[in-house]
Amino acid sequence: MSIHRTTSGLLLAAALSAGLLAGCSSDGSDASPSTTAAPTTTVASTTSAPGSTTAPATTAADLPASTTATTAAPQQACTSGAPAIPSGAVQKPIVDVDGDGKADVGFIHDAGGTVTVGIVTAAGGGATAAFDSASPVTRTMLVANADERGPAEIFLDDGRLVQLDAFVGCKIVPVTNPQGQPYEFGLGFTDVGTGVGCIDTPGGRRLAGLDIDQKTSTDTTVHWTSTVVELDGAKAKNGKTTKGTYARPADDAKVQLLSSVTCGTLTAATDGITLEG
Repeated sequence: MSIHRTTSGLLLAAALSAGLLAGCSSDGSDASPSTTAAPTTTVASTTSAPGSTTAPATTAADLPASTTATTAAPQQACTSGAPAIPSGAVQKPIVDVDGDGKADVGFIHDAGGTVTVGIVTAAGGGATAAFDSASPVTRTMLVANADERGPAEIFLDDGRLVQLDAFVGCKIVPVTNPQGQPYEFGLGFTDVGTGVGCIDTPGGRRLAGLDIDQKTSTDTTVHWTSTVVELDGAKAKNGKTTKGTYARPADDAKVQLLSSVTCGTLTAATDGITLEG
């Protein structure tokens, strides 16, 4: 989907201030042969009162607090090993990934079907990583400091799944769940979620997996869940889950966010580095 930068930023800010993002992420905590698994921890649902035509307003205080403290990663400028940006690569400025206070550059490149993503820091360092996917559609890389404590997270979106990587030790490394499997988010093509967002909690901003309950949602009512992702460098696990309800058409903008890849004012649609399929 395409969202205009200014409009999407306002919508995201409004939704976050109301604490109205939702979802379901995967950390493999359930016993399942799949590398992704739906979370099992839930809290009381937030739903409209009988006869209500709009979803209730939920404040950040109503969202679950982080249950595991996230330790801020040491910040040190990456000053060597900058990869050469290949000719024909799609590149764009990204958020500061190494803590030197300067914006860095990200790129994505397709060399005969082999897709690579990379980061070049302002200080002269950086790294590359493979973006493997069987999906033939557009691929996008979005970089954000999800919990605002570091390291920076890298969302690799192939239109079906979002692989979570992180910039750790001046390298792009995959984030893994407690079972050592890649941590991924669904985008509606699996049973583990429909989107990714960052939500305000009493413990600060947190990454969250988003999910629309397709079985119970209707044309006028959308039931959703939001699962906090506890980040610790290149490790992640599922935290608390919140449930809620949106009413359509009044909450259409918020419903759209449930099927998007966003973090704060950043969206994959406007701030991501996109390689057309």
